[in-house]
Amino acid sequence: MKTERRRRRSAKAHEAVSLYLESFREQAGLEAVALTTTDGLLIGGAGAQVDLEWMGALGAASTKPSLTWESRTLHVESLSVHAFDLCLISAGKKVKAKGLTEGLERILPLA
Repeated sequence: MKTERRRRRSAKAHEAVSLYLESFREQAGLEAVALTTTDGLLIGGAGAQVDLEWMGALGAASTKPSLTWESRTLHVESLSVHAFDLCLISAGKKVKAKGLTEGLERILPLA
């Protein structure tokens, strides 16, 4: 019998992505993290006291790898999930999105 390692999970993809990102945020020591399409549509995010939708939209629209917003430095990292280009925006420090791809591919359905 396989033991389930996750305590919190959801059958809904957007909730599952946010739970996954919350775990990532805690492990990485981030204030907030948002995953968006390249157009800025929020797929999921985690972090308190932060407007994740606006943070994600700003990061996705940025042409630079970092920007300042409300006294925070946002870091933008591109990643590809099932051949779809996405943006990972982090507040607190720069992170490598590559490590998230495998988990996101398990959570997000193929188009």
